Amino acid sequence: MKKSLKLDYDECNLKVNASQKVLDGYVHQKEEILQPRINEYQKSIEEDNNQLNNLNEMITKDKITIGKLKDKIDAIHEFYKKILEQANNALPEAAIDELKKYREPPILIKKLIAFLCDLLNLEQNDWTYAREKLLSRADLNKDLTSINRDKIPRSLLRKLELFCVDNYVAAEIEAYQLVYQNSKAAALVYVWLQGIVAFCDVRKRTKKFRQRISHLKIRIQKKTKKCEEISKQIENTSEKLADNQNLLQKIEDLIANHTEDCRHAKLTFDQKNNRLKDRLSVLILKSRQIIGQIGQIWDRKT
Repeated sequence: MKKSLKLDYDECNLKVNASQKVLDGYVHQKEEILQPRINEYQKSIEEDNNQLNNLNEMITKDKITIGKLKDKIDAIHEFYKKILEQANNALPEAAIDELKKYREPPILIKKLIAFLCDLLNLEQNDWTYAREKLLSRADLNKDLTSINRDKIPRSLLRKLELFCVDNYVAAEIEAYQLVYQNSKAAALVYVWLQGIVAFCDVRKRTKKFRQRISHLKIRIQKKTKKCEEISKQIENTSEKLADNQNLLQKIEDLIANHTEDCRHAKLTFDQKNNRLKDRLSVLILKSRQIIGQIGQIWDRKT
C-alpha cells in the first residue's frame, strides 16, 4: 500500500513539474523574446514617425520659402511689366518696312540697327551690311524673338544698358519721344531694345531667387523620397509588430491556460499528498498498535 501511495505521489509530482516547465517556457518566450522584440518595433516606429514629422515640417517650410521667393520674383516682374509688354510688340512689319526704305538713315537709327546685328551674331553691323543681310530677312521678327537672352555677351549687354537704360526708368518717356521724332520705326526698335535690357535685368535680379528655388525643389524631392522610404519602413515594421502582438496574445492565452493547469495539478498534488500523509499516519498508528500487541503476547509467553 505504501508503495502504491508513493507511486501515486511521484506521478502527481511529475505532472506538476511538467506543467510548470511548459509554463516557464511560455513565460520565457514572452518576457525574453516577444516582449523585447515588440518594444524594439514600437521604438523603431516611434523614431521613424518623429523623423517623418520632422521631414514634413522641413518640406512645409521649404515650400513656404519658395512661395515667398516667387512673390519677390513676381514683384520684380511687375516692376518691369510695362516695358516688357511694350518690347513684346515693338517690331511690327510696318516698322521693318520703314527701315528698309532708308538709304542713309540718321546716326541714331544706324546705332539701333547695329545692336540688332550684334544680337543676332551677324558678321558685321554697319548699315550697308545690315540693310542687305538683316532687314531683307523674311522672318526677322522670328529671328529676333528666338534670341537667347540669357546668353547675350556681357560686353554687348553693357553697351545696350548705356544706350538704353541709364536712368531709363525716369527718362523712358522723354527718350521714347526723342527717338520718335526721327522715325516711328526707330522708336519701336528703341523700345524693343529697352525690353531686351529690362529682361536681362530681371533675370539678373531674380537669378539668386531662381537658384534658391531650384535648390529648394531638389531638397524637397530628396526629402519627399526619404519620407516615402520611411513610410514604407514604418509599414513593414508595423506588420512585424502586429504579427508579434498576435503571437504574444496566443502565448498569453497559453500561459493563462497552463497557469490554470499548474494550479489544478498543484491542488491535486496537495490533495494526494495530504491523503498520503493521512494514510501514512494511519499505517504508523496501526504499526504501533501491532507492535504493542506483539509485545504483550511476548510478555505473556515469557
